[in-house]
Amino acid sequence: MLKTLTNMNPFMKKVLWILVVIGMIAAVPLGMVRFAAEDTSNQVEVVLDYKDILQIAEYEPNPQSYIEDQLTKIKEAGITSLAVFESNLADLESSGRIELFSSYEASLIEGVQPDPNENFTYVLFPDVVTDIKIRPIIEQAFRQLDINVRDWNLLDQTGMVIESSKATAIIEPMDPDPMIMDELTKAGFQIVVRISDNRPYDPVHMEKLMDQFSKQGVFRIIFTGSAVTGYEEEANQGSLTHMSELMNKHQIGFAINEFSAKEKGLNQLAYLTDYNVVRLHSILDAESSVLSPTKISDRLVLAVTDRNIRMIYLNVNIQKDELKAEVTNSLGNIYESLTGPDGAIQRIQDEGFQIGITEPFVYGNADWQKFAKLILWVGAVALIAITISRFAPILLTPIFVFGMIGSAGLFVLNSSLLLQAAALGAAISAPTLAIITVIRQIREESLQVVSPIKSTFLLFITATGISLIGVFYVVGLLNAPTYMLVLEQFRGVSVLHLAPIFLAFVYYMFYGKEGGLRNIFKQAKNLFMMDLKVGYVIIAVFIAGTAFYYLTRTGNSGQVSSIELVFRYFLENVLGVRPRLKEFGLGHPMLLLGLYFALKYRKGLLLLIVGVIGQLSIVDTFAHLHTPMLISSIRVIYGLIFGVMIGLILIIIWEMLVRSWKKWGPLLED
Repeated sequence: MLKTLTNMNPFMKKVLWILVVIGMIAAVPLGMVRFAAEDTSNQVEVVLDYKDILQIAEYEPNPQSYIEDQLTKIKEAGITSLAVFESNLADLESSGRIELFSSYEASLIEGVQPDPNENFTYVLFPDVVTDIKIRPIIEQAFRQLDINVRDWNLLDQTGMVIESSKATAIIEPMDPDPMIMDELTKAGFQIVVRISDNRPYDPVHMEKLMDQFSKQGVFRIIFTGSAVTGYEEEANQGSLTHMSELMNKHQIGFAINEFSAKEKGLNQLAYLTDYNVVRLHSILDAESSVLSPTKISDRLVLAVTDRNIRMIYLNVNIQKDELKAEVTNSLGNIYESLTGPDGAIQRIQDEGFQIGITEPFVYGNADWQKFAKLILWVGAVALIAITISRFAPILLTPIFVFGMIGSAGLFVLNSSLLLQAAALGAAISAPTLAIITVIRQIREESLQVVSPIKSTFLLFITATGISLIGVFYVVGLLNAPTYMLVLEQFRGVSVLHLAPIFLAFVYYMFYGKEGGLRNIFKQAKNLFMMDLKVGYVIIAVFIAGTAFYYLTRTGNSGQVSSIELVFRYFLENVLGVRPRLKEFGLGHPMLLLGLYFALKYRKGLLLLIVGVIGQLSIVDTFAHLHTPMLISSIRVIYGLIFGVMIGLILIIIWEMLVRSWKKWGPLLED
């Protein structure tokens, strides 16, 4: 049996490599589909939280004049849209729509004896127009909660009584203020509505509300709270499905915050609305006062160009200084960050985008994509099998066969998980196989090195070419709107940061020219019995320090020093697209230096393990599926160019040191 498997290996290797190449070919049209989708939405919508303006106006002596003045400045700053929240009685009172009284206060006004057993809320409207506009949303909100509402009049003013305590009634959520929406629409602003799932879902009322939104030109909703509207009652009354039907009918989509997209039902609603979804980037109120206009501008431009953000959401910070008896806000800071030649608006337009109503990406969803992913799945299993066979050659065929059977079972359980597992396996395998391949070639006794520099670059190109195989599989297998919108995360990416380094190190340490289990045990014995030299300690410390630095700055939660942040901003401003420092500053130079040492001196092969970082980072760059493919491609190209330049400089410096030592070393010994 073992002999049969061994004899099959040469043939199976060819077959599996053919499957890998076929998979790469199948990935090309899938990549083109994603590339085309990323170019279907070039409108960026800049939204300001209107509630912040109302809160600031409360501290002004002439609030209405202040609001009108700020609306003019908002428009001049390039802000196209204003976000309107669900209202409540407290908001309506602060905006002058109503006056609120408790039962006791209403009795005093009417001049009657207060009823100690009554604790209701009395509402008074300033005029008939406000009554007509606002009364319906108050009645609907409280009657939906089975709270009785009845008419009340005071002299010539109309009002209503809500049979609920004032303390409770003022915080009950209700529909957005229709008068505010009308005023802002007439002022030339687009309205973005923020609604929640805090009230029982009423299909009849929701249909009327969505019809009203449509008439007022609303194209986008932002959900607040822990769930999208309709999610909680979906199981009992199909409310989420009904909500999606209304949104589709009125062509209203929704936006998700890139950093807090945790609302329940997001994925389901996105699917039901055919992914009429955009991602938004939010500048929080605290950040708007702390960050400088330049940093806010940089952050907004980067969000649009680097992460497929199509909606910018701005909050205003309000600070009260009781000692100085003054109130300040960050509106001026926001205006400055948006305007001028260095402002975010102009810079975003310079990148080829337009400021206006945001539009969703248009995704291709033809049946052939499923067939292409099926081919990629087989190719990914073949690539994984080839990589594992470098450690256990006799298992090449069994691994492929059992891999296909096992992954087929996973497909039945969860097709999305299968695609992620196949993509992760291919992403780990490609850079691992790249380094193992160059190690094997360097260790070949028949290897003739005519020119170390030339051979170094040829092996570097070989390693990079093999690593790029992983890019094809990640892009092809995970070509879906859920990944572009980050509704679904590519799980296991953290494993990609470590697994290739570990596997390459294991191969370097325990797999020599002979191969086989006996050689592995021999190498392990030699490792533990070897004499500890100072040089080895220095190398170990260098590698440990490099690993620590690499781990502390890898991933979204990685720690980046202030010096590196400044360097990042410099690269972004000069190059437009920032290459990854761990590629051009660490991985690629160390790989080139290690290859050069190994080819010329037959030493320094351990540096190749550090060089794995650059190779896996190439694949990891494309694993950021919310980043446009063009940006990822430019980032990798920049990384290779600068990495090769730095590597070449290191080699030149080394040669200068060696020649200087040969020339001056004997004199120092004398």
